[in-house]
Amino acid sequence: MNTTSGAVTLETYPRAVGRRTEFLLKKFRAIQNEDHYQELLANGKRKLILRYLNGPKELIIDSNINVKGMKFTQNKLDGDEDNQSAIPDENLPDPLTIDCDIVIKSIGYKTMSIAGVPFNSRKHTIPHEHGCVIDPQNNNAVVPGLYVAGWAKRGPVGIIDATLRDSKDTFGIIKHHLETDHLLERKTSIDEIVSILPKSHVNYQRWLDIDQVEEDRGKALNKVREKILDR
Repeated sequence: MNTTSGAVTLETYPRAVGRRTEFLLKKFRAIQNEDHYQELLANGKRKLILRYLNGPKELIIDSNINVKGMKFTQNKLDGDEDNQSAIPDENLPDPLTIDCDIVIKSIGYKTMSIAGVPFNSRKHTIPHEHGCVIDPQNNNAVVPGLYVAGWAKRGPVGIIDATLRDSKDTFGIIKHHLETDHLLERKTSIDEIVSILPKSHVNYQRWLDIDQVEEDRGKALNKVREKILDR
């Protein structure tokens, strides 16, 4: 990103995105070229370098199975401005190799479909308008009383701040529907709720058991917890 592209982002995208871009422009320096990058690496100062559009391809390890680097596919953005995806850039060398001694993975959990709820199987998200679930098979009609937030709403992207903001967006819609009698009150017993849950659902006691197992696994690895994952 440079000054010009940053200005475009500030003018084009929502306020929150613009504020984050403005912060990056003020606090970070854009790397101009490879020589500038090498100069930054050699200056002996602690630094954080953000590199975008690089897709992890292969870990480089030594004979003792220690990480020594990683190879990346260099990508470019493809598609309309509000619906872009990263694809390999044939004009850039592949792969890009970066030397490193440690790799930290940040996991994005893939949302799974729920029977009877509209679902985008390509993006693994639930289609919606401002948090109200809509049905693409029915001219994008709103599904009454059904709402979505978090990664099921926007995919496994963003930080806590983004999750808080989109949850607030959904809550605002629910509050509006309650205040305008679009969402009528219903009294549902616990037994009625349990009757529609799948047999594999996790009740509170089972959640406590999982919580304890994850903490015990974490202690063995000198961590706060080790999550149980199936995907």
